[in-house]
Amino acid sequence: MRDGKRQKANGEAMCDPLTEYQLKRRITRAALIKCVYEVDSLECPRCGAEMKIVGFIEREETGHIRMCLSAAGLWRDPVPRAPPPQPVPVPLVAETTVDYDFFEHNCA
Repeated sequence: MRDGKRQKANGEAMCDPLTEYQLKRRITRAALIKCVYEVDSLECPRCGAEMKIVGFIEREETGHIRMCLSAAGLWRDPVPRAPPPQPVPVPLVAETTVDYDFFEHNCA
C-alpha cells in the first residue's frame, strides 16, 4: 500500500501510527517555516489555536481541490479580468549622428 495505509476488511483505509521520526520531521518542517518566514504555519489566523494537517492533495486534474474547498465553503470562482492593455507605440527616432568636435567647440 502507498502512504503507510492498510485496508480493513470492509475496504476502509486505516493509517499506521506515525513513527517518532515522522513526528520529529513534522515539527522540524514547521519550525523551519517559522524561522524563515517568521510565521507560525500551524497557528490559526482567526483564533490562534494550533491547526493540524488533515491531508494533502497532489493532483488537480481530478478536481479534488475544488471539491474539498467547496465542501468547506471556501471555494471562490476566479474573477474574470480585462485583457491586457495594448502596447503604446514607440515613436521612431531619426538616425543619430555623432559630433566628434563637440568638446572642441563647447569646452574651451
